[in-house]
Amino acid sequence: RRFPVLAMVLLGAAFALVAVVLTSFAGGTAQAQVGTEHLAADLHITKAVKPNSVQVGQRQTFVIKVTNKRGDTARGVVVTDPLPRVVNFVRASTSRHDPGSCRKSGRTVTCDLGNLQVGGLVTVKIFVKPVDPGRYRNRAYVEHRTAELQSVDNIDGARARAS
Repeated sequence: RRFPVLAMVLLGAAFALVAVVLTSFAGGTAQAQVGTEHLAADLHITKAVKPNSVQVGQRQTFVIKVTNKRGDTARGVVVTDPLPRVVNFVRASTSRHDPGSCRKSGRTVTCDLGNLQVGGLVTVKIFVKPVDPGRYRNRAYVEHRTAELQSVDNIDGARARAS
């Protein structure tokens, strides 16, 4: 007699769990939730270099744009850019104009961007001077403390040349 009651309770709990999971993945978008607070964001990074070609010793600028495409506010957003050996670092800044948010350690530039709301955009500019002629590639990465919905677009690179 107790077995059917226990089975019905367990079956009801299983249906409730399936309903929560299906609700969380509605529309093909994973949204982990605790109450009404979302725990996932979708950051996207793009990188370009201006000008693309310079003489050795002239300044080039890596322009990195980070956007939060969907989900919730991304918390603790950080851009990391390991510089190639063929350039010297000059300086770095962000569109948030927060002094000290970018720093260099060894050959790596790191910029703390703070939190980024959905639809938000932050631009990072890294100024360098090539020291050797030739072509080179530079990549940048973005990460954050919030869960990432689609990490494939959290890295981008740019090709440049010095003569």
